[in-house]
Amino acid sequence: MRPKTLSATSAQVYEMCPSRYKAEKVEYVPDLTSGAAALGSACHQAMEDYVSAGHHLASGDSWDGHLSDLFDAAHAELFHERDVQYEVGRRLLKTWWERQDWTDREVLSCETKNNFMLPTPDEGVRLKFNYVMDRVDKLADGSIEVVDYKTSSININPDDMRSKIQARCYALAAQLQYPDAERIWVV
Repeated sequence: MRPKTLSATSAQVYEMCPSRYKAEKVEYVPDLTSGAAALGSACHQAMEDYVSAGHHLASGDSWDGHLSDLFDAAHAELFHERDVQYEVGRRLLKTWWERQDWTDREVLSCETKNNFMLPTPDEGVRLKFNYVMDRVDKLADGSIEVVDYKTSSININPDDMRSKIQARCYALAAQLQYPDAERIWVV
């Protein structure tokens, strides 16, 4: 059976566990979203809203200002009460906020759904490859930086990112989207 579309996320799911990919994408077993996945969604929503609203440009903002309020709203939509996951989410957002450096960069997009057509070995058959990059920035030197928010308590180092198929897909997509960029970074 040939899929009708592919995505960077589904490629990562396949890379981690082909059986999970088969269950989710071929057999369509209902998704049982875990608490960790919902927490990741709440964190992603808060980060997207923070940047989209331009709060990252405001001087003097602190992580427990706008970002905290946005997380509270996103968390309340997904959870019935504040529990240990709430505190984990706050720590993840504080860490994210502290390592952001907004100087010499322009945010080009946040959570924008895009696609490109991927050729297959079959004559004339192409698959739509979908992707949603968390954030795309243009740096002062003209290079493009794809920022992939990872809301996991497990640290991922640069070598791990380099070998991830999702990061490689984002690099390819960014090069197709910004063909004049001399450098593409996925962080």
